[in-house]
Amino acid sequence: MNKKRPVDCRSTGTSSLRNAVHPLGDTSLQVSFLRKRGKDIPFRECPGESTGMRHACETPCMPRDETVFPASFPRKRESIPSRASCVHASARVTARSSLAAGAWSIRFSALLVSLLMIQGCAFISLDLGSITQVQPFEERVLKPGSDDKVLVVEILGTVTTTAPRSAFVQRQGTVERVEAVLKMAQKDKKLKGLLLKIDSPGGSVTASDLVFKQIKAFRETKKIPVVACITGQGTSGAYMVALAADRIVALPSAVVGNVGVILPSISLEGLMDKLGIRNQTLTSGKLKDSGNPLRDMTDEDKAILEGIVKELQQNFVARVKEQRPVTPEDLRTIEDGRVMTSTTGLKLHLIDQVGYYEDALKTMEALSKTSDPTVVIYRRKGENAGGFYSWP
Repeated sequence: MNKKRPVDCRSTGTSSLRNAVHPLGDTSLQVSFLRKRGKDIPFRECPGESTGMRHACETPCMPRDETVFPASFPRKRESIPSRASCVHASARVTARSSLAAGAWSIRFSALLVSLLMIQGCAFISLDLGSITQVQPFEERVLKPGSDDKVLVVEILGTVTTTAPRSAFVQRQGTVERVEAVLKMAQKDKKLKGLLLKIDSPGGSVTASDLVFKQIKAFRETKKIPVVACITGQGTSGAYMVALAADRIVALPSAVVGNVGVILPSISLEGLMDKLGIRNQTLTSGKLKDSGNPLRDMTDEDKAILEGIVKELQQNFVARVKEQRPVTPEDLRTIEDGRVMTSTTGLKLHLIDQVGYYEDALKTMEALSKTSDPTVVIYRRKGENAGGFYSWP
């Protein structure tokens, strides 16, 4: 079998470099010629020396005395090139390596500049108005029907007056959102009723009172019925909101009630004594810091704060008596502030029906004297479309 032919170190133009040591121990040089397509194509063997000469060939150099090509191939001897030929070949390889290194250097510099720009070393101007502004409401159809409309108004999560602002996302509290929804609904002449979807544990006394006032005022101004549907929780301040409705329907798995007011308070005085920390709060009067967690309450502090809680609770109970057909026996159970199931709430006259969205819609049709109304909801661009039970 013939052995693999050698590759010319000068003419291959290979881009992958291999540092190999010449296997021979002499300095001889042999050049062969292979006739191809009527032209002589030079092939030569790399020089070697006893100390080991490095070269850029893809295949190891062949020994001088080995038969490289079959005897049938024409071969002729040429004058042996000088050592300078290999030096020039090595210089060309070195130049190519330098060019490749320069290209990588340019790419690295461009990458470094890009990273610096990302880190804030360059000034970038962006219009964040469309991101930070509250998007307008869009009317979405939950159930198509006749020209008459029923609007779903959502009371979800903790009832608040406003929501914390951030640099990139603008949120609205319950009072703000309900106000915007009712303002848009006021212009719709086809609107025949409001369906309150409530799933909330309550919230602040002020926020709950304001939402109750907004719903009741809209009902009286627009002269349309309001039906509340409690899907999960309708307790505390959320139940106060439900009192603005003409009828209250609650899912079988819902909880209601929790009529009352809570004022959380703790004292760190004992812990501070163990840690050697002293309370040095300055006040303009002895009752100015009533409820301060840095000290224990005095009897006078407790009397004042309990009076506030009882007064707010009495206002809540009075609203229940005003809006619901409760009996004195019902009130004795309701006034202790307990949470109860929808079934128990029905027995105590806190709600009118245990049912689902479809039942609440039937009640709405009866009160508004409509048939198969179109059910719509207002949600902002980017909020979840969903159905009646979905959250934005």
